Amino acid sequence: MGITLFERGPNGHFPTEAARWLYQSVEPLLQAVEAAEQILRARPFDFIKRLEITSPLQFMAGRLSRAASLAIRSIRESNPDIIATTRFMLGRAPYVHALEWNASERVQHGPADALNECTRITVDYAQDEEARDSIVLFRDEWISIGGGGNRQADMNGVVSFAALREMPLFLPPLGDTQLRHVRAYCAKHELPDPIVIEEDVGTFARLSRELAPFHLLAPQSLVMASVSRLNLPYARLPIDLVSPVVARFSADEPAALAYVEELRKALQLANTVVHYKPSITLKQIRYFLAISEQLSVTRAAKRLSVAQPALSNQLRKLEATVGRDLFTRQRTGLQPNEHTNTLISLLAPAAEACDGIAANAAHYATARRERLAIGVIPLVHPEGALARALAAAVEEWSGHYPKVKLKIMEGSAEMLRQRVDAGEIGFALVEAQVSRSWQDELATEDQLGVVSNPARPILPPGEVPLGNALKLPLALPGDDFGLRQVLDKAAAELGGHLTPQMEVNSLTALLAMVRRMRLVTILPQSSVQNFVETGALQFNPISEPAIRRRLSILFSPERVLTEMERSLINALKHQLPLMGLGRQTSVSRTIHPSE
Repeated sequence: MGITLFERGPNGHFPTEAARWLYQSVEPLLQAVEAAEQILRARPFDFIKRLEITSPLQFMAGRLSRAASLAIRSIRESNPDIIATTRFMLGRAPYVHALEWNASERVQHGPADALNECTRITVDYAQDEEARDSIVLFRDEWISIGGGGNRQADMNGVVSFAALREMPLFLPPLGDTQLRHVRAYCAKHELPDPIVIEEDVGTFARLSRELAPFHLLAPQSLVMASVSRLNLPYARLPIDLVSPVVARFSADEPAALAYVEELRKALQLANTVVHYKPSITLKQIRYFLAISEQLSVTRAAKRLSVAQPALSNQLRKLEATVGRDLFTRQRTGLQPNEHTNTLISLLAPAAEACDGIAANAAHYATARRERLAIGVIPLVHPEGALARALAAAVEEWSGHYPKVKLKIMEGSAEMLRQRVDAGEIGFALVEAQVSRSWQDELATEDQLGVVSNPARPILPPGEVPLGNALKLPLALPGDDFGLRQVLDKAAAELGGHLTPQMEVNSLTALLAMVRRMRLVTILPQSSVQNFVETGALQFNPISEPAIRRRLSILFSPERVLTEMERSLINALKHQLPLMGLGRQTSVSRTIHPSE
């Protein structure tokens, strides 16, 4: 994933901020898979209730998150029809956009009644005007942590106000209510105005190396694990400062009340870790979702680029795990049943969120290392319009980011989409309207035409209707290429279909075949302009209808583009029209060697 998960401290290895973010992001997915297994193994499940527990508190893998996980296990054992997941929303960049899947998005993956109800519980520090239906879970007492040259004699004692006045006071990033309360506390007791610092309270990466003495005031539950791990001195305040942690939910929700009671019990237990050992694998989830979408093992295998027996084997294993058939086998194909819809509703959001986790992790690693990876569709000629526009854009962008290492990957639209979703590349330049991911269409337009060898005449000069072009001996890229998808769509709208004699995914090899064999291909005019001008190739624009390739920027909806990514995209937008790929510069006539 390109991120560091553990670092060495005075008491052994400890998880980094990235590791704790990963834990908090993955755990709801494991909870959903675990619930899916139990529900499908159970007898009739006509009614399923969902609990969604969220918290803005950055406890990471601390006391509260462990207790929340234990409570979910307990509530499921006593109420098998309840599905509960917990999500700690981290407000620190670059993790803000991880795992942003909500109830409205989940409904899109299955019937509306697959998960019948959703009750939301929020766990947070109490606000100034706390709602009556809030339940206090525990009262979090503030402590003072000494750092730098400040070494308190009695680590478990009480620090005096006089000692607190001698050094700078720091605060971790907290909500407005808590910051207001602690500032009022400091003003009342004539302490220095505290300074809020952007510090990871799980590692104290900067403060643990600070040489100047200071005091950090923080709620005990928030920092105690790190204090113990790093052997930092701490002490109680002379007069208690307490922040109640509350659970908010609708008072008339018995399931929510039952969960909160289990949570209060779990908070009284010693540190107990919840272990997840799901029987359903991520591969099985992805295969199942592809089959449920295609309703054909053969089509699903082709889409996933895996062997059909492997796909069928994983489906049988999944059905054996849940103890139920997930599809009805018919001569015409597979038909979903009630179990299919339930499993889709449970697992589809988890699979999508998993893609978002990978994208965010790769994005974080790229930002930290000052590297940028992008993708681009295959280029035919170094002097082609797209190749020149890309080179000019990179040159323009490099002037602003001279130290950033740039990596450019070439591939089909489908391969680039997968790499964008996985976070391996920040964005990709592809054909417009060929992907399900997010796109920013560019103001480009490029005439498509039949490319042939003029020394082996197949067509006279001039435009060729699309219907006639479909009857020619075609050599084309495979159907995972955006260009091929554009052509397939145009042929279908005309009532025909493409039946190429040869599929070649290398454009260089494709043109070599066309020059040596009685074959033609279909490419954008700008890609072969140089070959046409030298008489090496002939280009016949397609008409009735005319087909034009438009380009777009493909990126992931799971995260926000960085400043350096946006800068390179803007450079591309600037250079593409200058190289003749603007929307008003399409070609409508044949360029023939005799000219």
